[in-house]
Amino acid sequence: ATYARAGAIQRKAYRARTAMKRENLSFEEAMDRVGMSDRQKALTRQARQYDIMGAGFFDDLALDNNTSRLWDILGENKAMTTGRAMGSAVEHNARMAHYIHMIDRGLTPADAARSVRQTLFDYSDLTAVERRIRYLSRFYTFMRKNTGYQLWAITRYPGRVAQLERSEEHTSELQSRS
Repeated sequence: ATYARAGAIQRKAYRARTAMKRENLSFEEAMDRVGMSDRQKALTRQARQYDIMGAGFFDDLALDNNTSRLWDILGENKAMTTGRAMGSAVEHNARMAHYIHMIDRGLTPADAARSVRQTLFDYSDLTAVERRIRYLSRFYTFMRKNTGYQLWAITRYPGRVAQLERSEEHTSELQSRS
């Protein structure tokens, strides 16, 4: 249900941005024009304020625009741009759904945004050296952020890790019997 709520907000926010451009409206006027509820408007404002949508993997990928020969060849390819757009939509939905879930659980907007960045990673949060490394390995940021997150999860929730290990052993047992 939370993903559906996030999707509804995303669709209306997209329509609001389109209305802004076509009709020269402010974002507030455009949100009214597309029929956003007060709650949807508040969540959209917060998502913009805390940059919930602009720090994902596909947003980070867009920063590489015009910086490499490979980008010159593939950057504007229809399949690539469509794939990036689809990936961004899915990722933004997960980020917004997580944010809404945390707000519903009682977190402040700032804490909910921090949870999004911790759990789904802020791909723009890199040092200058890491930005250079990222060009060598497209997935450097994910590997760096995910390793830290997994170590944190293991220390915070050791029972879950043990449960996962038991599940994997049980699955292997069942497969070997077949």
